[in-house]
Amino acid sequence: MWLTGVLICLVGSFFISLGLVLQKYSHLKEQGSGRGTPIYKNPWWVLGFSVYLSGQALNFVALAFAPQAMLSALGASSLVFLGILGWSALDERMQAFEIGALAFLVIGLTMVICAVPDATGGVHHNGSVHGIAGSLSEVDFLLTAVCFAAVVCLVRLSIELFSSPGFTTPRGIFWALATGVLSGYTFTLCKCLSMLLLTAHHTWVHWQLYVLALIMAGMCVVQVHTLNLALAMGSAKAVVPLTFSLGVLIQILNAQVAFEELSKMTRFVCFWIGVLSVLLSMAYIVQIQLSSDEEEEVSLEDSGAAEEQKYEASAVHRRSQTYFLAEGPTQMGRERHPRRHSSYFGLRNTGTCRGRVYPMGTGGLIIMT
Repeated sequence: MWLTGVLICLVGSFFISLGLVLQKYSHLKEQGSGRGTPIYKNPWWVLGFSVYLSGQALNFVALAFAPQAMLSALGASSLVFLGILGWSALDERMQAFEIGALAFLVIGLTMVICAVPDATGGVHHNGSVHGIAGSLSEVDFLLTAVCFAAVVCLVRLSIELFSSPGFTTPRGIFWALATGVLSGYTFTLCKCLSMLLLTAHHTWVHWQLYVLALIMAGMCVVQVHTLNLALAMGSAKAVVPLTFSLGVLIQILNAQVAFEELSKMTRFVCFWIGVLSVLLSMAYIVQIQLSSDEEEEVSLEDSGAAEEQKYEASAVHRRSQTYFLAEGPTQMGRERHPRRHSSYFGLRNTGTCRGRVYPMGTGGLIIMT
């Protein structure tokens, strides 16, 4: 059964990556057309979003069949599919180090898959609604959740007491920490909900299903908000790896605390080396991609500034010729002209560049396309 879950998860990750690539393709076509049509009316965007939702649905189904400890790391396979699809369909460049990191990521995922199945003797509660939902009310699970909540509160209190109000980086790290914790527990609730819907009997008549669904939906909304706050206040190079890594580690911890998936595992070394390989590869890929984006933005700004200087030099030359003919060289020498500020470059630096919308200092929200 675990192999079925792995295959479903891989197909779902591929669909998620394909959906994102199709949405990116729709943005590129819209930029080239110049029509200004709302993006949600673009057929390619609608197709990409539909494929993306299909991939998410498949990942939800996979949670009912495969161990959580395995699927928590397997979600990183979408990075591999994104790299391949972006290179083949969008002509995106891939650096040699990025290809090596993707290969290292695949090796890590393979080690995780090979290590977890020998721990299938964990608790699955025989498909009972009360057993599945009851795993979230056990003392170990609740105590662990309280400890993580206390750590988050202590970090927040420390920042408020010792950090300068104008220094936003610690607050960005705090929101990244909160997002990682929420991600780990949202994933566990999602697994319970998937097991209730796909493996339990007469689920719809039990109130536990609706309570779990409501709590999970609320946590998803809060998680999106905290992630946006983290990206708005902190560096993406720190926020993205921290959020992903902490989320994966908490998911693995909950796999043992709630479901005892790792209680009979014998390949601990193989498993943790695989998890560490996945986390390091993901962090390195993020650093490469963000550094590449920053270099392209600097290049665009430099070229734009050069064009602006050429335009101003040409304007000064035309004005000098006019002054020379009208009033002579003496008047031209006395006349001083202030440097003109280009509103275009000022606007681009505040928000948009190369089809992306970056964090605003006042809004705290971001949209990345």
